[in-house]
Amino acid sequence: MTVSRRQIRLGIVGAAVFAAMAFGWWKWDQARRFSDIHTLLTRFPVEDAIVLNIDFASVRRAGLLTGSKAPLEPEYKQFLDGTGFDYHRDLDTVAECREASPSGAFRFCLCATTPWRSR
Repeated sequence: MTVSRRQIRLGIVGAAVFAAMAFGWWKWDQARRFSDIHTLLTRFPVEDAIVLNIDFASVRRAGLLTGSKAPLEPEYKQFLDGTGFDYHRDLDTVAECREASPSGAFRFCLCATTPWRSR
């Protein structure tokens, strides 16, 4: 049985397409995992720390996160106008970690649906 050049080319193209699809799936999975709470919490120290996680997406879906009646500060209003980011709408998760050491180091991570627009 002989293999033609056409079959070899098809095999190479098929392998390249498969490799590209596998790489695309891997990159998509890596991007998705960061917002997974278990993966997010692995980024914090594991010993002698207090961790707080608030799922604002669930709070928003429950109708508990409503707009504030207080007027916006001019600097925050300028930030909103410049970026389009509004924590009432875009903030999904906040995770905070405070170490119980004498220094009391503080770390936090925000996960948000960003409406960044290209200019």
